[in-house]
Amino acid sequence: MLRVSRSRRRSRAKMQKENASRQDVTEHQSGYQDLCKPCFRKKHPRQYAAKVEGRKKTCAHCLEKKELSGEFCRPCRRARSCSECGAVNVKKTAKVCCNCKDLRANLGAVQSRLALWCLVCTSASDRSLGLCKQCLDDRREQERSIQEGQCDHCKRVGMGLPHELRCSESSCRITIHLCGQCVALTRGQEKMQCGFC
Repeated sequence: MLRVSRSRRRSRAKMQKENASRQDVTEHQSGYQDLCKPCFRKKHPRQYAAKVEGRKKTCAHCLEKKELSGEFCRPCRRARSCSECGAVNVKKTAKVCCNCKDLRANLGAVQSRLALWCLVCTSASDRSLGLCKQCLDDRREQERSIQEGQCDHCKRVGMGLPHELRCSESSCRITIHLCGQCVALTRGQEKMQCGFC
């Protein structure tokens, strides 16, 4: 009868455990020493950090060193791309949305959204307003609710909107339309804060 020492049994168990971890569900990637990315990050944190740092390049707009998609970092690409076709405006002096730039800056946004600029996806009348896609959609929604006679507070339709109030935030240009019943909520004030601010 052969006796196997405890240390040999431990080493065998350790080798089997290592082989099982290498046969991970995730396939290994080239450049990661036959390990999947999460295992490589755990076993070699310094090498992984060097790989990530090596991928970073300077963004063409904000000039920060980040991982790029094309020539822009993700925040710049998101702020400068057309929401319809995905094209990116590369002009440094592109016009920003006049409606939400101050509000976004106050909320801590890194980039201001560009005003509509895409010649393929937008009309000349939409571009002349100087608004981004989201602000233009908000304005159209507001105009639609005014035409239907919808109160901005109670959302009832067909009430007639005799009262128009400006938002109290100086950077916001939204007008609030209230029906006769909801105007009592203002307590006689000229301005009140809109739902976006």
